[in-house]
This record gives sequence, structure tokens and C-alpha cells, in this order.
Amino acid sequence: MEIKLILQRGMKELDEKEKVIFDKLSSEYSLKIERMLKTVNLVEVLIKDYSKGSKFINKVNEEKGKSKKYSVHVKVFSSTRNFDGESSDWDFARTLHKSFIKVLNEIEHEFHVSDKGNEFRKSQNRIKRI
Repeated sequence: MEIKLILQRGMKELDEKEKVIFDKLSSEYSLKIERMLKTVNLVEVLIKDYSKGSKFINKVNEEKGKSKKYSVHVKVFSSTRNFDGESSDWDFARTLHKSFIKVLNEIEHEFHVSDKGNEFRKSQNRIKRI
């Protein structure tokens, strides 16, 4: 499965801390998505930040500790259906979590993945009773 990162609106590059967060969370959630869907073609992540001003002003704001607002849009392209989740927040990690969880909830709602194992267990219990 390929994870494609798309950066827009002033996010030319993530800083080192954000790159580590993105790598960790995207690999964690991509495994979950792949386990649920089986056929995933592409996971696309759009990241936007809503900081005002030029690059110089943004650097000054970061030094002062002022935060910026992030918007993350995750799109999962599968052979059966496409799923997407969008979230925006002041914390980058929280925003990524929210977006990926929305995608996982959409997949669960569409395919009822968590019920698949329960059906097998219920059928095994019926066989044991007989």
C-alpha cells in the first residue's frame, strides 16, 4: 500500500517533530486500514495549516510559542469504494488521529468488519451445543 502525502497552503515542509508524528501515526493507521479493507490502492493525506502572515512572521510566532491550526484530510482509495475523513484542530497529532479514526469508522459502517469474527464464534458455539 502506498501512502501519499500532499502538503498545501504554507506547509512546504513539516518540521522534524511533526514528521516523526506523521510517520508513526500513518504507519499505525495504515496497518489498521489494510487489515480492515484487504485491497487498499492508495492512502492520500492532505495537510494544511492556517497560520497568518509570511514565513518570517510564522518563524517569530513559533519562537514565541504561538500555535497554528492544522487541517488534515485523509482519503483512502480501495478497489470497492473510496473513504475520506477530515478534521481540523490546533494540535497536529490530535488532528491526524481524528481524521484517521473517521476513515476507520466509515469503513466499519460500510463493511461491519468487527462483526465478522463474532459470527464465526457464534457458529462455533452452536456446533458445540449440538
